[in-house]
Parts: sequence; C-alpha cells; structure tokens
Amino acid sequence: MDALFAQIEIYLRSGWNIIITIGSFASAILIALGLIYWFSGFEEHKGRKMVIGGVILFIAMQWLAFNPPWQLFQF
Repeated sequence: MDALFAQIEIYLRSGWNIIITIGSFASAILIALGLIYWFSGFEEHKGRKMVIGGVILFIAMQWLAFNPPWQLFQF
C-alpha cells in the first residue's frame, strides 16, 4: 500500500512541475505580447494590463514553485 501511495505522489509531483512550467512560459509570453501591444501603440491599455497580469502570474508561479502544496500542508 505504501508503494502505491509513493507512486501516486510521484505522479502528482511531476504533474505539479508541468503546471509550473506551463505557467512560467505563459507569463513570459503574456509579458512579451503585452510589451509589443503597449510600445507599438496598437492597444496601449490592453498591453499594460497584459504586462501587469503577466508579472502577477510570474510572481505567483515562482511562489508556488518554491512553496509546493506538499510542503505547506504537512500533517
């Protein structure tokens, strides 16, 4: 039974790492597109909002990467 729980934990941790990686790439793309929108003058307001959202997403992903749930909720 312990081996089963250990295997499930391995799968959940690898899934967590994939989610963190996707979130980090998404934040970088969001910031880049926001900067392009903002500085090209195409949609300045939307570009600023995209940059702010990308920075917030990046900060959240970094915090979650360094504080995963299995470290926060140990019983």
